[in-house]
Amino acid sequence: MKAIFLPIAGLAVFTLAACSTVHTQHNNIEPASLLIEEQIDGTPVGVIGKAKVRDELGFTAFTPSPVSFATGEVAVFGSEYSYPMIAGSIALFDPDLQLKWRNIFPLGPTATVTAVAEGDDGFIYAAGQSKQLGDKPAKTWVIKLDHTGKKIWHCSVGKVNARPTAIRTLPDGSVILVGTKPRPEHGHHVWFAKVKRNGALVRQKTLKDTHAKGIAKVAQSGQDTFVAWETATGQRSHMTRINRHGKHVKTTLLTNFKTPLSIRTMATIPDRGMFGAFKTTNSGLMIGRYDLDGRWAWESTHEVPIKWSQAASLVTSHGNNIVALHEPAGSFVWLAAFTANGELLWEKTIDKGLNAPVLSLVRGWHNRFSMVVADMDFGTEVPNVKRFDFLPDGQDYDQVVSNSFRVVDSY
Repeated sequence: MKAIFLPIAGLAVFTLAACSTVHTQHNNIEPASLLIEEQIDGTPVGVIGKAKVRDELGFTAFTPSPVSFATGEVAVFGSEYSYPMIAGSIALFDPDLQLKWRNIFPLGPTATVTAVAEGDDGFIYAAGQSKQLGDKPAKTWVIKLDHTGKKIWHCSVGKVNARPTAIRTLPDGSVILVGTKPRPEHGHHVWFAKVKRNGALVRQKTLKDTHAKGIAKVAQSGQDTFVAWETATGQRSHMTRINRHGKHVKTTLLTNFKTPLSIRTMATIPDRGMFGAFKTTNSGLMIGRYDLDGRWAWESTHEVPIKWSQAASLVTSHGNNIVALHEPAGSFVWLAAFTANGELLWEKTIDKGLNAPVLSLVRGWHNRFSMVVADMDFGTEVPNVKRFDFLPDGQDYDQVVSNSFRVVDSY
């Protein structure tokens, strides 16, 4: 007996040459998400652990990566095996985690969607990379969609071998892409590009004096974009500032402490700078607030009861900071809330039965917050989406689980 995935009706397929959307029914789609972002400590940023997905090629896949929108919708992105290629993929769920639509992008022999964002204009932007056969550089692209999944435009940045890991939209409708490019010898350069609201490429830039292990987090303050990254040669964290024109302003060393620190997540505090969460050498946690020039206001160190690797953070409407830390390959998540001055309000370790979770945090109603998870059911090896709602004091409020990815047995 073999586990197969049921096809989703109304699957939209985009081709590179055509500008219109072609609706095609596929009967051989087997969801299988690939590497989402660059690696830190051997684990992809935003991806926790690995999960094998059975298919005819027998490749190893990663669980999908989720992103939450202000509307309450959740987009899950990655790759899918669609014979005879691997295509980029997006699935959009409503606030109740019912599947609204699902699209694939066959933009090369092996394509993956590596970043998704919702713009202030209400449109959805998806960026990704298409690997070519042989040693040819990978293509980088960004696609603009409406909330029905219809393509508005497609911009090819070119065969630049860049992997976009974050998207930021500006008030004028233009888009900033942030990611990395492999260095010839070791590590990665920080890379970014600007695309106009009509899909025309304005410029792209590779910061060749950077030697990054990977992009940890991208935040936005005003119309400027701030990129947090760690050096590949040592645990030193930096913040690169990009203005609205897509030009490099400056790069600031964030950590000059005696203890090496690796930045894991960063969030904007309105009118007060940035909140950052850093991993210490003993899997401890250091949090702090610093201004847009990297000058620290305060920092505090905390012990963590789990051996964590990745993190997500959220600044609430009351100015508190929620941090979620999760294991590299396990089901435990440590949640904690801190005041605007770094004082611990509450903490809890939860086990929701998650397998290789990838999570994000989002605000909810009445100062509640939610943890959105895409994980892998190792019993059936089927990706699924879950949302856990919490009260401001960390108490459980509600739980919603998607049932849109179904699996059957077949001979």
